[in-house]
Amino acid sequence: MKNRVKKQALSFAAVMAMILGGGMQLYAADKIADTVYRNGKIYTITETVQEAKDVKNAKKVDVVATLNGKIIFVGSEADAKAQGYLDENKVNKIVDLRGKTMLPGFVDGHGHFPGQGTSDLYKVNLNSPLLDGTVDTMDKLIEELRKKAETLPAGSPIIGWNYDDTQLAEQRHPTRYDLDKASTTHPIYVSHISGHMGAANSLALQKYNVTSATTTEGVEKDASGEPTGVLFETKAMGLVTLSNELETNDNFGIARASQVYAAAGVTTAAVHRHSKFPHSKTLWTPTSSISVSSFIPLATMAMLCLMVPLLTPWERPTVRPWAGRTPVMANSRTPPMQPRLAMTSQAGTSAIRKSLLTCLPIILCSVPTSSSLTALRRDTQRG
Repeated sequence: MKNRVKKQALSFAAVMAMILGGGMQLYAADKIADTVYRNGKIYTITETVQEAKDVKNAKKVDVVATLNGKIIFVGSEADAKAQGYLDENKVNKIVDLRGKTMLPGFVDGHGHFPGQGTSDLYKVNLNSPLLDGTVDTMDKLIEELRKKAETLPAGSPIIGWNYDDTQLAEQRHPTRYDLDKASTTHPIYVSHISGHMGAANSLALQKYNVTSATTTEGVEKDASGEPTGVLFETKAMGLVTLSNELETNDNFGIARASQVYAAAGVTTAAVHRHSKFPHSKTLWTPTSSISVSSFIPLATMAMLCLMVPLLTPWERPTVRPWAGRTPVMANSRTPPMQPRLAMTSQAGTSAIRKSLLTCLPIILCSVPTSSSLTALRRDTQRG
């Protein structure tokens, strides 16, 4: 009896699965597009080199339609209407851009990806207000490092990044004595925004045996012959390798960098040749499984796809984040990113899968041309 009931239940479940599954297939087949974008300034940036010399040649379209994560239509309002892309019964969603500017995904050729992610998550941000930071005095620089020291056990390395002496009220580099005010129990190293100089506190200098006897070129010394902590260029900076002792997670770093790049509309980035990350001589597509380079290993692409949804994106009512599936609103100011990690459990698997399935990198070409950007600047100023 129990076996018969069990078989009947399984049969019923199988029939329902076929019906529901078939219905879903019919529903999907009935829709000619998932998302249609219209009523905006949509630049394709597909001009030839000759066309790009004149801003009047900047190419724009009225409508972009997507299906299963791919662009299937780019054209005029009339053509879109004639082919049914503006029929609400034939598409899942029509997005009204309300005059905003929509762009292809940008390609970054020299951004040292994915170092941005590691810096955001594990280092102390010393950016000036010029780059949405807060550090414009030596006291503020010291305070940021001090706050970090309070969260770490004595002896833990502290790395600050992107300080800019030209943006500090004091108009000078921090010395060992400045950095000692942040902590004398943590080795500290801060890197300059140029990447060509840095400074270490007394404990870091002691740790790496940088003394008055050190003759390496680029080690700045005071009148008494003692190192000031300021180190210029590769040879001197290489004496204090404190960054190598910083405990980081490469996957988290890649995920964070992907989020930051995608929020700015950058959908493809070239990894710096000196990067310690795997496959560092290939191109990475931060938000999508569609690569513009055939050299990216499949495992790498899968990792990047899976990592992006693990981070909670920033939200602001007037600005929609570019996450590989929404247009860049050029006449809106991108807010600073907040590194709020939200690791996903098994309960979030379906959400990740849905996010990946709806992933849409809008890549119509590789590099923006001058005429398109000039026209974009003009439209932005008007808007």
